[in-house]
Amino acid sequence: MRNTSFLLLLLHAISCCVLVSATLSKTDVKKSHKAVAEASPAELSVLDRGLVVSDPPWKDIVKEEKRHWAQIKKTFQGPVLGYVTPWNSHGYDVAKIFGAKLTTVCPVWLQLHRRGAETFEVTGLHDHDPGWVKAVRKSSKKVRMVPRLLFDGWSYQDYMHVMESEDEIEELGIELVNVAKTEGFDGFALELWSQLGGNKRKPGPSSPLPWVRDCVLQLAPNAQWRQKILLGLNLYGLDFASQGAEPTLGGRVAQHPMIPVTITMTPAAIRI
Repeated sequence: MRNTSFLLLLLHAISCCVLVSATLSKTDVKKSHKAVAEASPAELSVLDRGLVVSDPPWKDIVKEEKRHWAQIKKTFQGPVLGYVTPWNSHGYDVAKIFGAKLTTVCPVWLQLHRRGAETFEVTGLHDHDPGWVKAVRKSSKKVRMVPRLLFDGWSYQDYMHVMESEDEIEELGIELVNVAKTEGFDGFALELWSQLGGNKRKPGPSSPLPWVRDCVLQLAPNAQWRQKILLGLNLYGLDFASQGAEPTLGGRVAQHPMIPVTITMTPAAIRI
């Protein structure tokens, strides 16, 4: 009787194990349909991995968006400017990792105020992080640090007073040079697009080719001076809502992979 009871108990235990095994197997099958993000450096470039396509699969975006090529060196011979924006704090890490690929780094830190006649003040210096600057320059001693300088609170009259007065221009220059020397900056990137008519509320293309061409022609009608222009094209998307537009970051696309992503390159765009 004892042997019979033991045999029944053993068979019952085996059947439970089989059922548990079957349940885990079904879960594993479901997981196999999900893309798993990878963060380790890749041995091949995005070109060699076949990731540069006009219609990338969502699984590739989710899997590869945190990876970079292990071989970090500058292959482009021209100048490369990297903006570190307030809406993407990860840019601070990117600048340290890829500092060797950059010629200029522009952290979005500073504001310029006109306090009165021939009186100017630079604010936002509390955001200056000397430790981070040192880390970026460690990867490349030649990289230049040029913080963004926003003309904050300026009226049309402020611009006219400065542009029409040599004394105003001189005092502005003295203030900026003193700040650059004190903080160890190599220069500044002046931000004026919003004050000069930029509008980010109405839906539209980020970098339309006719507009880009017109800007270049306005700045340099003669071709001999165009080599001085560092032309930047916005490659991030914008999410337009009732309250305005916000940049669509890669992390958000990865979280919502059903958002359609299409990249189009034309010969006309390449010529620019």
